[in-house]
Amino acid sequence: GLTADNDLRTPAWALQTTPLHRPQQKKDRNSSTPKPSTQHFIISPPTSPVPRQSFAGLQATPSGWSHDIGAPSERKQIDFDGAASQSCVAEELLPTASWPTATLTGRVTDSQAVRSVAFSKSGQLVAVGANSKCLRILSTAPLLDNCRGEELKALQELPRYHRGSIYCLAWSRDRLLASGSNDKSIKLLICQPSTDPSNSVVCEARGRMNIHQGTVRELVFLTETLLASGGSGEPSLLISDCETLQMVTNLSGHERQVLSVARGGQGLTIVSGGEDGTMRLWDWSSGKCIHTLSLSEPVTSLSTREQTVAVATVDGSCAVYDARSWGLVTSYQPHSDECRSVRHSPCGRWLLTGSYDGSVCLGEEGGAEWVEVAQHEDKVVQARWHPSGEVFASTSSDKTACFWSLRC
Repeated sequence: GLTADNDLRTPAWALQTTPLHRPQQKKDRNSSTPKPSTQHFIISPPTSPVPRQSFAGLQATPSGWSHDIGAPSERKQIDFDGAASQSCVAEELLPTASWPTATLTGRVTDSQAVRSVAFSKSGQLVAVGANSKCLRILSTAPLLDNCRGEELKALQELPRYHRGSIYCLAWSRDRLLASGSNDKSIKLLICQPSTDPSNSVVCEARGRMNIHQGTVRELVFLTETLLASGGSGEPSLLISDCETLQMVTNLSGHERQVLSVARGGQGLTIVSGGEDGTMRLWDWSSGKCIHTLSLSEPVTSLSTREQTVAVATVDGSCAVYDARSWGLVTSYQPHSDECRSVRHSPCGRWLLTGSYDGSVCLGEEGGAEWVEVAQHEDKVVQARWHPSGEVFASTSSDKTACFWSLRC
């Protein structure tokens, strides 16, 4: 787990041009060997990327795909039972229709690893948090105007906003921004439009909550003012009131720290994932655990829709479960290292994942195919959608937050 500032400390960021579908070799996350800095940044492939099956031994080719056997591959193919395929031949499913491609439209560079990013509900603002303790608020207008990947200027830059690294960010609908840190605190900031043409946003501190005993790893607003949070220090999911700055509910049941939190798809429910390898569904109004699903790996990230829950785990896999029966809908292995982030697209079709292997991948929720759409020079920590679904952001220990335009 990421429990200290130096968890993501890496060599100076270098821009590099690398083929989109590079072999995914397992990285030594403890290595500090500098990378070559003679090449340049990845933007996008000249043609549509090739989706790949995430498991070996496919018995039939799905509709709309053709089967191709290629050259030997260094990427391990993973069966549904978790066993590595013994075949040294790369089997790919070639699409008869193109998949989306991602083009770099902007980036934010920091002096240290960039951990967190969150778009406002309106889509007009984006917040970026880093290990340097700095919080930046930016306009998304340049991203939607198809910029060419240049460095973005912040509307507000708040150095040393926290006493520690900024691990997570969440917006409410009324421009209230919550941030969580390994300084054990949650800070609240109101971001309002400005009448000053030279500064389009004004930020006002709303308060601080010290309700956690360790790192605050995940935040999600349940209402305009009720905030759910999880992290280390206690194996509980906490719900707090941002008006009174007080904790109102303690949802206990996990045996180890809570790594991920998401709103439930129906009613007054919330889903949490823990280092104990369980996913739990809660009725947050009553404080009762409705269902517990035991998995074989710690749950690092969750994303929910009305009837499904997407789960990312430390073995690099992503799975989708039926939120009613809790049966497995599909599972695939897009990454060769920890999958740290998963999010449904606003339209619900796509799943966006980010991993410590440095890649950002796109997959269809109901299928087993995936495609790598973006790369960083080091671990990817978060990947988040813009509300339009046309742009996504990724943060990395290469000291950047990158913004990508997605085109079909």
